[in-house]
Amino acid sequence: MSFEPDAPVRSSSDGQAATPSPTRARKGTKRMRLLLVLASFVTMALLSEGAVRIASAISFPRMMEIEDTLGWRHMPNREKRFVNEDGEELLTRHDAHGHRRLPDTLESSSRTTNVLVLGDSFTEAAQVSSADAFTGRLAQADPTLNVLNAGVGGYSTIQQYIYLREHGKAFAPDLVLLVAYENDLTDNCLPYSPGVGGRPWARLDGDAFEVIEDYDDEPYLRFVAPVPFKRALIRHSYLFYGFNDRVWRKWNKERLDQMELEDWSALDAEEAQFIFLEMVDRMHALAGQLGAEFAVVLIPSATALKAGDDPWRGVAASFAEADRFPFVSLWSALSDPSSGRCYFERDIHWTRQGHAVAAEEMIPVVQEALASRQ
Repeated sequence: MSFEPDAPVRSSSDGQAATPSPTRARKGTKRMRLLLVLASFVTMALLSEGAVRIASAISFPRMMEIEDTLGWRHMPNREKRFVNEDGEELLTRHDAHGHRRLPDTLESSSRTTNVLVLGDSFTEAAQVSSADAFTGRLAQADPTLNVLNAGVGGYSTIQQYIYLREHGKAFAPDLVLLVAYENDLTDNCLPYSPGVGGRPWARLDGDAFEVIEDYDDEPYLRFVAPVPFKRALIRHSYLFYGFNDRVWRKWNKERLDQMELEDWSALDAEEAQFIFLEMVDRMHALAGQLGAEFAVVLIPSATALKAGDDPWRGVAASFAEADRFPFVSLWSALSDPSSGRCYFERDIHWTRQGHAVAAEEMIPVVQEALASRQ
């Protein structure tokens, strides 16, 4: 009887199974090799992930993590050394709440007046020591102040409001100090920060104002390398996070910058101002519910200072006067030539001198706000 290569296996005349065809044997061998390659790849990926996590814990720990309510947050009880534009190496330490810790000498049980400072990377101030940051200088200026630095890089006013709503009560603040930077106007309206993650945001639909807390992170995932399971990988894999941040984003920087610019350009400036002021109003009301005073500090960018134009500080000042809370714009102090070098040349943030100038302007605002409690 002739044997056909692709025919099913048949029994021989004595009841024994016939020998499998060479074609089936080859297919089985290919499948086995494929499984071995896949298993090797998975094993290598897991080993690499473990190695990156160990190296990260020792040399470059992750200081932020993605989470669903706020978009991202500081990881608690972490520390990392940063090198600023001037080549200075500086230590940033997070406490159990993810706040940037002040020097031990500025933390004491005798400091009974709690000042909760909300802001973004200007407040976080990784470019200077915690003693030189304006939060440290506020604590040095008044030994009764317990200054809580809740600044988080990339945070919008909306994220700061949600943080105050969800966590503010635990800190029993006597004063909530909002430190706003001009990019808050656009950050409030964009459902992502391209280098960090998706986040809650706000929009105007006609006269209807809406805060979208149940946000979709798809707009952010456009800035993540297009691989299977990227949503899970960017959240949980140190290896993929490092590849995306240090390799893929750099390779695609021009295209990604253009995508973000297009989203910025589509925003309406008047709507952005309305949203910012609406969130400030809500934060003021929430601070009152927590039994705290409220004050706002407005930071101009170095670019605006050079251009000599800051169109929204007048609007913000008028709003603060109408809403009756202390307010200061740092425009005059930071634009004064006698203030010295307040901003780095390339980094948008303040130098040590910039923080000193800002703190001098903030101290009377803090004192004014707290005086109304007496």
